Amino acid sequence: MVASSNSPKKEKKENGTPISQVVVEEQGKETSGVDFSSRPGSDLNEKLILTATFCINAWSVERAGGHETLNLDFTVKLYWKDIRVKDWPSQKDLPENIWRPELMMKPFKAYKDNVAPPTIFDRKQNNCILQYILPLQVLKQNLDEDFYRLQNFPFDSIRLDTFFCFSGEKRLETAKDIDIVYDYKLNNGKKCDVVFTPLNKSGEFRVDACSYALASHASPYSGDVYNDVIFSMQISRDPTYYKWKAQFPTMAIVIISCLTFNASPDDFLGRIEIVIGMFLTSFAIQWTVMERLPPTPYLNNIDYSLVCALAIMGLIVVSHCITNRIFKAGNEELAILLDTWFMVMIVVTYIGTQIFLSLRIRKFMRGSSLRKYKESKDSMNARVTVKEAWYCDLGDEKYKDFKLRTDGSNVGKRIDVGEF
Repeated sequence: MVASSNSPKKEKKENGTPISQVVVEEQGKETSGVDFSSRPGSDLNEKLILTATFCINAWSVERAGGHETLNLDFTVKLYWKDIRVKDWPSQKDLPENIWRPELMMKPFKAYKDNVAPPTIFDRKQNNCILQYILPLQVLKQNLDEDFYRLQNFPFDSIRLDTFFCFSGEKRLETAKDIDIVYDYKLNNGKKCDVVFTPLNKSGEFRVDACSYALASHASPYSGDVYNDVIFSMQISRDPTYYKWKAQFPTMAIVIISCLTFNASPDDFLGRIEIVIGMFLTSFAIQWTVMERLPPTPYLNNIDYSLVCALAIMGLIVVSHCITNRIFKAGNEELAILLDTWFMVMIVVTYIGTQIFLSLRIRKFMRGSSLRKYKESKDSMNARVTVKEAWYCDLGDEKYKDFKLRTDGSNVGKRIDVGEF
């Protein structure tokens, strides 16, 4: 009787042991004398090339306890070649002690326990490329640590600078040992330096741009030079809500108050009633905005706008009192003339305050998200030398183009290092 072709085939054995197990054991013997903890190529004094790519998995700005906190789920992937894993058996994991770069970084923190070792990137290709995902914890940064951030509210913004050096205090692998490049390529041959998975908006905040760079820094003690990678995000508040709920209504209040000059100087009570009504309305606007902000010992743009409006309304009341007195004294022509002059001076004064606010906003924006990397107050930023830099515009229109690239090729525009 012929056995069915669907019956399970028995694996051949060698001395009673399955062939697959023999192969694994033989290959294990071949690698048993290899020191996988050493850097690939270190025995030949070869420099190891690390390829880096970034991935923003999720981000948000949460408001709790009167403070705003940035939550950032961020990944850095590294790739390098290690010929010691050539023909590595598919059933076998890499050694736990296999070499991986040491880490020094800001402001992220790394997990220290249960950290997975590097893995073979593509076992089918057998090209000895390893992949290592940095064990980064989710960043939770209190934005109010920047004490003066809300001075420019609601046009406030931040620039988050991250720094990664792939050397630590144990091995001290310098720029002579490790070099870093942005040269990760997809299966279609396209380069991909940055993957931005979430939307570019979260609540009333948005990501305007991100930039990244290759850099280096020297130890202040030994003078040794180390290669670094830098990634920055520019995050700003969308001021739309506050424009329509505070700034524009405040301007409308001032305009309505100025319209009282159209009434006769003799109608003092009618004029004052309108101005006082607008005066009280401005306080209601202020309370609406204050509920959304932590208390600060300084004034922001909304505060300045309301103070200017209150000052203008105070001047209007004073001018109405003066012209009413002159009108009642019988000098009607002088009262009307002064009324016109007071209105012109008050309107010009208010326009001047708005120009002042506009200049103030631009001044503070240059010191926030629009600042350069070297303009940070962090001492590490001053020590770093930027060698090459790239910029990704994530504004609404640019973001659509960035996200809709079906080939996945997200590479920033190369910029001058002085612009980074």
